[in-house]
Amino acid sequence: MPEHRDALTRASSPLLALALLPLPLLVGACSSSDGEGPSGPNGAPSTTTQPPKGTPPTTETPKGTPRAIAAGSKHSLAVDEDGTVWAWGTNSLGQLGVGLSPTQSTTPVAVEGLEDVIAVAAGDDHSLALQSDGTVWAWGFNVSGQLGPDGPDAGMPQRTPVQVPGITSAVAIAAAGSQSLALLDDGTVLAWGLNANGELGRGMFSTSSTTPEPVEDLEDVIAIAAGGINAGSHVLALKADGTVWAWGKNGSGELAADRNYPALASPEQVPGITDAIGVAAGSAFSFALLEDGSVMAWGANNVGQLGTGETSAFIDSPVEVADIDDAIQIAGGLQHVVALHADGSVSTWGANAQDQLGTGGGTVWEPDVESVSDLEGVNAIAAGTYHSLVATDDGVWAWGWNLNAQLGGGDVGESRGVPGRVW
Repeated sequence: MPEHRDALTRASSPLLALALLPLPLLVGACSSSDGEGPSGPNGAPSTTTQPPKGTPPTTETPKGTPRAIAAGSKHSLAVDEDGTVWAWGTNSLGQLGVGLSPTQSTTPVAVEGLEDVIAVAAGDDHSLALQSDGTVWAWGFNVSGQLGPDGPDAGMPQRTPVQVPGITSAVAIAAAGSQSLALLDDGTVLAWGLNANGELGRGMFSTSSTTPEPVEDLEDVIAIAAGGINAGSHVLALKADGTVWAWGKNGSGELAADRNYPALASPEQVPGITDAIGVAAGSAFSFALLEDGSVMAWGANNVGQLGTGETSAFIDSPVEVADIDDAIQIAGGLQHVVALHADGSVSTWGANAQDQLGTGGGTVWEPDVESVSDLEGVNAIAAGTYHSLVATDDGVWAWGWNLNAQLGGGDVGESRGVPGRVW
């Protein structure tokens, strides 16, 4: 086993759904429209645009404990214990990976052709899957080349998974608005897609690139995270020495860099952090999980995204999130945050206009860290644009905005303020 894969395991167990799940960390989740909480305990590169050659899933429903979860803008993803990927929500741009039909699904449907998947990631309108052989597969909207060189023409959807060529040793994946990234087992990072704000880390600003290429001057990486929307994103990388590096958009101080520079095209070290074990990214804000279970945050804070108990336009240097000393995962959405604690409980803060905090509604935003009731035994979390997911040993749960059935049940077009079962 490569040395970097060992380092990744040490640094991220039991953590890191922090926008993505490192290879050794496989998680799951579940939801139900009755509003009740969970009751359980805690390859070779491809040169073709054909769907993956694995046997298409034949199961009608997800099986067992979920391995991984991810939340996009209007769709959600989960991997069951067999390595099958399940998707629900809108399929208008191929986000579900099931072809033309259905155009929307309120229940999980099996993504075509994939097998033995160990991690998933979701951008605004595209999806990524990492198979156990180190290959990466992509589907959904290809507006900026985020599906790779074998994806469709720019601005077209890819409705079933296509392999991203040239990647055979990935150990983790990440996706933001229109970007895709893969962490390799040698500690380097590949990036492709939109590069208007330097998100690809190539030392230059350009429109986009379909070809996965290394982020410059970056090595010994053990975890990655990406946050943002189609208009622009930023990326974080955690090195084996506990330092955090950032690049891309910096309009709200999300890189912890001088805001006189609205974007950075090359990685820069985040100051003052030398003992991180995880990273997470929201739309314009960032987090580092430290060895002692505390969390540092920086970037946009207009609705309390940084968890300091106060609001402000932004904070462009790391500050400590209040009242957290046992975090093992963090996930950021458009303007809200989900945290998983060592005891399997979940807390949230930030925007709540669409009930994405799961605390029953009543506030438009919440700058204080609040507990989500009736959740226990959670082992993974994810945050979409306006919705949240968690995984337990027996399924997936969701809450927030259900405009496009991304909650996997309940009333489409409405919000749900408490966790409900997906499966």
